[in-house]
Amino acid sequence: FADADLTKFKQLLFEQLCNITGGPCQYTGRDMRTSHQKLKITNVQFNALAEDLYIAFDHVHVPYRLQNKVMVLLAPMQKDIVK
Repeated sequence: FADADLTKFKQLLFEQLCNITGGPCQYTGRDMRTSHQKLKITNVQFNALAEDLYIAFDHVHVPYRLQNKVMVLLAPMQKDIVK
């Protein structure tokens, strides 16, 4: 994330989480394959972000059961993100 626009990243992540969990948000970003094709993301990096999400969920007291439901929705994106 060294060269990333973190404000934009946070907004798109919020939109995506809101959208995939049934919220009223519209995801305005590019598809995951296009967004990540030049980044050469590894499984280790993908898993590190997943771990960071769990930490963030814990920080705001999201119940573990709900955390896992969200992660199940995000997991299929791995095939389009990891190279």
